[in-house]
Amino acid sequence: MPTVTMRIIGFRTMTDADPSHESRRLDASANPRDGRRTAAVIVNELLDGYRPTQGHGLTQSDRPVAPFLSVLMRTQGKRSATIQEALLGLAAQSSQNFEVLVLAHNVSPDELENLRQLTDSFGASFSGQVRIYPIDGGGRSRPLNMGIDLARGQYVAILDDDDIVFGHWVETFERFSSLASGGIIRCIPSEQSIKPATWPGGRAGYTITSRPRCPWPKQFDLLDHLLENRTPPCSFALPRDAFTDLGIRFDESLPVLEDWDVLLQIAMLNGVTDTGEVTALWRKWDRGDSSTFVHSHSEWRQARRTVISKLNSRPLLLPAGSVIRLQGLVASADRVRMTKNRILGRLSAPGRIARRVRRRLLSRMTL
Repeated sequence: MPTVTMRIIGFRTMTDADPSHESRRLDASANPRDGRRTAAVIVNELLDGYRPTQGHGLTQSDRPVAPFLSVLMRTQGKRSATIQEALLGLAAQSSQNFEVLVLAHNVSPDELENLRQLTDSFGASFSGQVRIYPIDGGGRSRPLNMGIDLARGQYVAILDDDDIVFGHWVETFERFSSLASGGIIRCIPSEQSIKPATWPGGRAGYTITSRPRCPWPKQFDLLDHLLENRTPPCSFALPRDAFTDLGIRFDESLPVLEDWDVLLQIAMLNGVTDTGEVTALWRKWDRGDSSTFVHSHSEWRQARRTVISKLNSRPLLLPAGSVIRLQGLVASADRVRMTKNRILGRLSAPGRIARRVRRRLLSRMTL
């Protein structure tokens, strides 16, 4: 298991002549959301004055050019068929401005070697963009936190080893990054159901059980996402600054829903930009060793309660227009409550009449 080395951090003062300062300032002023700047942009402007360097003694030419996107791919090395397709989709991207971090979680030496052979089979032009890191211990969030620490991109995206990306996946994230102004970039999620199957030669594969579909909203709605996650991880990209500058981390105590937890945190601070494009296919297993079946219903319920409890324990930043929506929701709840009370009152009326008649009959019988 590789160790994540601590950087020797120095500080430098950024001036208006610094190209990175100028580009960040231009991005902040180009926010399309009615000129409003996200909280992350404001924080980054304050931090720009004392931005940590990558280490002492390195010149600009010595530092490797950072890609736009860091792709974090978790795998346990057991889905050779789907991970091959996932890597093939990355190799065919119209924009190659990305790196791939294969986060091999609790894999055996043989499985690790198979992963290395698989990535090498794509040729040097693509395999040079892929780095494999064996990671031992921890739950589903451990590889993601390690990946964040190792990533070099401006944005990070999660691509599980059983999902498929279309050829413009990276290009779309990159194209909308200037509009997002440091916020989340979200594409329209799509899904397809599959189930485990044995392919010729005894290879573990899958069978498709449904057509592709888009069951989730085309646009991100924070209030709706407070009820449940409606954006699978392969359909959004997160600004890495949210982790490095704002200290957000994936909760390693959560057995599931760790992506929903982080999505909500960053969405409230940085906002979300919708692309309106379908760029990836999330595979929904009908059965097998996916998280849906590996973890019990009680684990899913408890994880959901944990995420909601964390949100409920702190003030929330809501997007513009939320007050009117909340007023409408409260008013609707009040109308439902009044309607229920009227219905219950009508249902109980015959009982009250029957009791009055009974009392009168009994009083007459005693006379």
